[in-house]
Amino acid sequence: ATRCATREELLRRGCAPEEVVEPRGRHHVLEDLPLSDSAERETVTQLAPQKIALWLRPGEQHSFSVRFKRAEGYPVDVYYLMDLSYSMKDDLENIKKLGNDLLAALRNITKSVKIGTRWHPPLGGSPPPLSSCS
Repeated sequence: ATRCATREELLRRGCAPEEVVEPRGRHHVLEDLPLSDSAERETVTQLAPQKIALWLRPGEQHSFSVRFKRAEGYPVDVYYLMDLSYSMKDDLENIKKLGNDLLAALRNITKSVKIGTRWHPPLGGSPPPLSSCS
């Protein structure tokens, strides 16, 4: 069980040093499937481990490692949500100019790319319909 006193506080209160128990955080990997090389399988694994059990005391930090490998051909979806107010005019122009370059670059790493946009109008207007290209 967790306590609210530190080792130092317990010793100050008169606890015997050999009776003070200090549980430390720990983790146990529950599922660790191998990472996929490509997206041609039915199940693609790009992050491992997939399940971890953690035991921590309140406020305690604990570290564990994860691995990532991009599966070749895995679909990539990019979604832009833009404010159409005048203050965002420069950003809107940049997205228009860079959109095709981004799409071309993404097609170099996967066959399945979708870019979607949603424009949020200034206050009082209604947003136009969702648009996308692939």
